[in-house]
Order: sequence, then C-alpha cells, then structure tokens
Amino acid sequence: MRVTTIIIFLISNLSCFGQTKYPDHYKTDLFDGVLFAKSDNVYVKASSANPTRKEVYAAERLLADKIDSVLKDFNKTSKVPVEIRKKYTGYKRQYFAYITNIGQKVIILSFYYSPGVLLKNKRSMTPRVADDGWDNNWRISFNTVTRQFFDFQVNSLGG
Repeated sequence: MRVTTIIIFLISNLSCFGQTKYPDHYKTDLFDGVLFAKSDNVYVKASSANPTRKEVYAAERLLADKIDSVLKDFNKTSKVPVEIRKKYTGYKRQYFAYITNIGQKVIILSFYYSPGVLLKNKRSMTPRVADDGWDNNWRISFNTVTRQFFDFQVNSLGG
C-alpha cells in the first residue's frame, strides 16, 4: 500500500515537471513582468496559447535592440510623439500569447508604467487592458516564428 501511494505521488508530480504555473512572475535584469495562461488572455480568446519564459526572453532581448526604430517609425505618423525610451526599463509587463490561423505563435507584450509599483506578489497582478494613459500604457506583438514585431499600439491620451 505504501509503495503504491509513493508511485502515484511521484507520477502525479512528475507530470507537472517543467510546466509553468500561471500567472508566472518573471524578472530579469532587463524586465519585470507576468506571464498569463491562455485562459486569462484579455486580447485573444479563441486561439489563445500559453507564453513561455524562453519566448518572452527572446522577444524582450530583440525588442530592447529594436525599440528605437519602432519608436522612430511610430513617431513619423503620430500627431503626438511618444517618450517611451526614457522610461523603457521602468515599465512593468504582462505577456499573453495566441496562435495565428497559419499556426504561428504570437506573444503580446503589454507595458504599464507605474512608478513605485513592485511585483513582489506574483499573483497580485491581474490581466488588464488599459485604454488610457498615453505612453504609460502600450503594447506590441511578436511573431515567434518570423521574429518580427507588429501591431505597436500606444493608448489614447484620455480625456
């Protein structure tokens, strides 16, 4: 009986090995954010997926290198230029994912600037969509297959 209990315990725990528990607080020297499960995706419900730390890290590294060109392109067409670069490392992030109609995974990186907000309690942040705050709240999508960024959106000025 004891051996059977131990085997069942080991099998049930091994099945969870390597799986991310969501929401997953992920902090590095480059960024501080939370990965959300597909069931918590506030942007895409039908084809949502789970983002992984590896995918998020790849997206963040590439975006850190390309943020200046993304902003330059956006500011060419925007009536009001954004000042994201000055506070880039201070943004807190939320990560969501979905699968495109051709089977490619996309990571949505949502940025929120709230000075003084700490993510000490990894369960404290809830998925959200901000519709106000100008360059304090913005997002961009990253295709993990093509490694291209697209759909850069800065929230409205509010009113």
